[in-house]
Order: sequence, then structure tokens, then C-alpha cells
Amino acid sequence: MAQKISRREFIQASSSLFLGSMAMGEGLFHKSIAAKEIKNNWNAGDLHHLIPIVNHERIFIKTSFKVPLKNTPRLKIGQRYVAGIKSDTLGRFWQFDISGLEAGKEYELRLIDGSGSFLCDPWPLKTFPHPKYQAERLRILTFT
Repeated sequence: MAQKISRREFIQASSSLFLGSMAMGEGLFHKSIAAKEIKNNWNAGDLHHLIPIVNHERIFIKTSFKVPLKNTPRLKIGQRYVAGIKSDTLGRFWQFDISGLEAGKEYELRLIDGSGSFLCDPWPLKTFPHPKYQAERLRILTFT
């Protein structure tokens, strides 16, 4: 039989969980500070949005830029170059579809414009582990 808890008990338990995770070296608070540092030091150039979708063998990225790009941008991933596909008529929105990647591997990605100049700083992105891979641990954080 499930035991009902009050709102106060739930908040106390949630705050204890949060404070406990902060005390650990890789707590939530620690990760948010690291993300802020990356955001403040990372040069986005004219890149406005970067939305990655990843599985174990493929990366799909949608981008938007503050100004339209006149030439087709390319995405460098490892030693490969993938041409962008324009998603609008002005050239502000582009997408990149990279398949045939290795499962569980971190790649360095870099956006390059038509003249070979870098559009923003490089960033890492890791593919998911293979579906048959057995995870050693699992962390779950839920909010209701």
C-alpha cells in the first residue's frame, strides 16, 4: 500500500536531496556553475540557437543565426565535413545530419562558413552508448 506524504514532507525531502547532491563533487550546483563558465567563455559568433538530437550512431543539429548566411555552412565532425541544408528562404536556419558515427564516442564539432572561417568556437558532443550496452549506473532526478 502506497503511503501518502504531505506537501511539506515532499519539499523537505526534495530540498534534502538537492543539498545532498550539492555536497557531492559532481552535484547539480557544481554542474550549473560549469555550464555558466562555458557559456561566458564560449564564442558563439552570429550563432543564435544550436539544437542537437543524438542517438548511438547519428547526430542531427538544427541551427539559427542572427544574420542570414549567404553561403552554405559546413559542420566539421572529426575529420568529416557535412554541408548544411537550408531550412528557410533567407538563410538564417540550417540543419546538419551526420550518420555512421561510433556509439559512445565524443566528437568535436565546428561550424565553418562558405569561405572557411569559423562561425563559432568548437564544442564537444557525445553519441549515446549502443542500445545493447549495459549501463554501470543510472541517476534519475524528477520534478512534479
